[in-house]
Amino acid sequence: MSKFFTRHSHLFLVVGIIISFVILSVGSALRESLTYDEIVHAEEGLNHLQKHAFTVDPYNPPLVRELQMLPIALGASKDKLFPARFVTIFLGTSLLFLMYGTARRYFGKGVALVALFLLAFEPNMLAHSHYVTPDAGTALFFFLAYGAFLWFWERSMLGRAVVFGVSLGLALASRVMVIPYIAVSAVLLGLTGQRKLPSLKYMSAAILISLFVVWGTYFFRWEVVIAKGGSASRVSERLKSFAISRNLTA
Repeated sequence: MSKFFTRHSHLFLVVGIIISFVILSVGSALRESLTYDEIVHAEEGLNHLQKHAFTVDPYNPPLVRELQMLPIALGASKDKLFPARFVTIFLGTSLLFLMYGTARRYFGKGVALVALFLLAFEPNMLAHSHYVTPDAGTALFFFLAYGAFLWFWERSMLGRAVVFGVSLGLALASRVMVIPYIAVSAVLLGLTGQRKLPSLKYMSAAILISLFVVWGTYFFRWEVVIAKGGSASRVSERLKSFAISRNLTA
């Protein structure tokens, strides 16, 4: 028996870390009262799923809120948003698995184990791993897109372009802040010069797929692309006002 545990000690440590993360997150989800942000995100998520309305928060995409509120939209109890909080815990746990697998592939078992431990018990990760907010979901889908991008960069081909395009779309549909993160990551990878640039045609295909995925999270509604009305603070409205003030319109 001792030989069995010794032989599989690494696996037991990985499972133990992940289970500890889940227990801590579930305990916090059951114990803590709702925050103000959770109420807002929950209402928005239900509006997305039930009414296909995206007018209250036009600055952030809806994917994570839709996933979190899906159980409640399907009839689960709304009591303290437990079902939605459990979705967040699932997203956070998925990030742990994904991060461990990626780190193990590139750096080995030892580094992957240390990285898993640091992420699972990082205070911000534990703090946001059970709330109905976009944080955990955004981290998951960004990391997924980054890993898919590395995989695609290693060898440009159609299958990898599709995987990267879908994962990029999920990341972009999670939160608007993902855009600069991905842009900076791509530039830094290009500056390393360790790999040749991916094929332009496959990169273009991946970008088109990602935009289609983002549009899908809006249930393919045209008004979210070309919306009626507008906010005076939006760039499009400010450009229109500038054109009118300079008599540039027809």
